[in-house]
Order: sequence, then C-alpha cells, then structure tokens
Amino acid sequence: MNIILFEKDSFVIPRDDSRYAHLKQILKKQEGESFSAGIINGKKGIAYIESFSEKECVCRFEPQKESESLYPLTMIVGMVRPITARRLLKDLTALGVGRILFTQTELTDKSYRCGSLWNPEEYRKYLIEGAVQAGETRLPAVETPYSLKQALGLISDVEACRFVFDNRAELSGIGRQPDFSMPAVAAVGSERGWTDGERQLFAENGFTFCSMGRRILRTETAAAVAAALLLDRSGEW
Repeated sequence: MNIILFEKDSFVIPRDDSRYAHLKQILKKQEGESFSAGIINGKKGIAYIESFSEKECVCRFEPQKESESLYPLTMIVGMVRPITARRLLKDLTALGVGRILFTQTELTDKSYRCGSLWNPEEYRKYLIEGAVQAGETRLPAVETPYSLKQALGLISDVEACRFVFDNRAELSGIGRQPDFSMPAVAAVGSERGWTDGERQLFAENGFTFCSMGRRILRTETAAAVAAALLLDRSGEW
C-alpha cells in the first residue's frame, strides 16, 4: 500500500481489515507513529496512531493537501469476465482515468454483467485498491450501460476527441493522429472485438479508428495501453 485510505470520519481500523495487517506486519508501525494517509475522494495527509491493540488501530488524521485530480479521460470497455474486470478497475484507477463505462457489446457473453461485481459496493473496493497503488485518493465514476448505443449516448459533446481501438490491419496508430488535448474518450472492445455494426455506430458518433499494432491483446492490456497512449499523446503525462 502506497497510502492508507479512510472513509470520511472513520479512523478506526479493525483487526480483520487488510490495512491493520499492512500497518502491523509490513510497515511495522507502533502507537505514536505516523503514516501517509488520505480520505477517499478527499485530501491527503498524515495519520497518527493513537492506540494499536489486538482488537483495532485508532488513528488521528491531519489533512495536508488536495489529491491530484483524475484525468478527463473516459474509457468505454466491452464487458469482460468478472476476474478481468476487477483487474481493469484497479489498473484504470491507478492510471488516473476519470470515468469507466463497461458496456455490453454484440459479442459479449451476457452472463458477464450478471454477477455481484457490478454492485457499487462490490466494485468500489477494487477502485480503492487502484487508488492506493497510485498513492492518491480519487476514484473514477463507473457505469454499466446495456449497449454500445446507450454508452455512446452518455458521452457529452465536450468530449470531442474520440478514439476507438480496433485490430484491423489497415489502421494507423495513435502516434500518427493529429495533435489533440483532453477531454477525450477511448473505446476498447471485449474479448472478441467489435462487430461491423458497432464500427458503424462509432463512425456515426465521430470516433477515429486506431490500431495498437499487429498483436492481439487481452482486453485488460489493451485498455491500459490505450489509456497510457492517450494520456502521453495529449500531454497530460
């Protein structure tokens, strides 16, 4: 953990909490010592251990500065297996993506969206893991539209720079596109990619088609690479 995050006004860490084990076993903290901490979606600062018993760790938090804002990048991702989605939630949060739309696509297995993962209380913990990895506090917005058409309807006119990543051989990479700046939208398909009908929808909604090279990537790899390429190319990094 690169930062310990707290819910607002909740600074008692019970023994069965992974943060307790991290403080005790990894950081080897004791009563009176301090560590880097933050409030989820709030400020970063320092937490002081007021008591550290076999039952719980009681802390006092002193805010110091605002956490870095998330990047104005929206990722549209074709719905994937829950185990893959968990990794994506963590990795895209760690990268600083501001909004993630997991959408059903024509080639997506419909069972993928039926699990408990898409309960906000469930997926939020993976967002928190990503923020902890990044040493920041802010969590992206997550939505699960039922179709690509519905997902595209959630994109505002402000997000003028729109890119869809596809594995068709004739496409050029993002490095050959004209310069652009955020906000932006990037779309990455599910395991079986996009259909011709979905490609038509993207074209009608002003998306530029881009390649990520000759190799076929896993969705979680493709999404992280797409986000990194856009953040670098736009000058955000």
